[in-house]
Amino acid sequence: MPELPELEVLRRSIEKTLVGRTIVDVTVGRKECLNMAPEEYASIVSGGKIVGARRFGKTGVIDLDNGYSLIVHLALGGLFVQASPEEFEPKDIQIAYHLDDGSTLLAAKLMLGNVHVRPTDELAEDNRIGKMGPDALDALPSAEELAETFRDNRTGAKAFLMDQSRIGGIGNMYANEILFEARIHPATELRALSADDVSRFHEAISTVLEQAIAAGGATDTIFADLDGRVPTHQETLKVFGREGQACPECAGKIRMIRLATRATYYCPTCQKKKYPRKKAAKKRAKARAKSGR
Repeated sequence: MPELPELEVLRRSIEKTLVGRTIVDVTVGRKECLNMAPEEYASIVSGGKIVGARRFGKTGVIDLDNGYSLIVHLALGGLFVQASPEEFEPKDIQIAYHLDDGSTLLAAKLMLGNVHVRPTDELAEDNRIGKMGPDALDALPSAEELAETFRDNRTGAKAFLMDQSRIGGIGNMYANEILFEARIHPATELRALSADDVSRFHEAISTVLEQAIAAGGATDTIFADLDGRVPTHQETLKVFGREGQACPECAGKIRMIRLATRATYYCPTCQKKKYPRKKAAKKRAKARAKSGR
């Protein structure tokens, strides 16, 4: 599923290529991808000039000059590309936006995705946007603020990263990569992290996301940018999807476990699980008793 880096690449591509273009007509191939009747949708969108592109976590927004905005949700790896409809099977095109320069913007292979339309001043009413926490790229809390949030917090490190109400934009793939970069076990409770851990955690979020954006994003599905270019960052992922392969740091074997049903990849040597002080003391005492010391 496309995450923050992929949507940021798409946002920048739209801003560079489509701002100033007018949508002259809309063809709907799958009404389930809309939040209203196709006729009403086309009536609102047609004639709207694209004036800007924004991103809220993993959700894209295209602002029109008529007071409405398109809300782009790619779900499992849909495409949002400027291309000829002839390049796709008709069944794969959910929405076609015909532009004033004769080109076509396609929402294709959305599967569970959609492109809704709302008044621009009502974007907060969208479930994903309205409930999203600080953006992981544009509004990441400081390390000090994170440390305060983590105090006495029993949430696991990976669960925190994937909670869109806490930090917006990070999904399963990048959560794995961030925690490896920070050398934090995915199941370690936030309250068990030291000040150094929190500092690495904070830095890893920015480092991993910025590297992914620079590489055009990463994907194990079909995501591409507006021009149809496929991302390459998946070729350099360090742990995600690499169960049984060698850790790039210690040459140990990457393991896969499931946390909240999601496949979670980590290096058991580089990412040792930590425990809160009291729990860690009990664990050491139990180990001593077992060894007879």
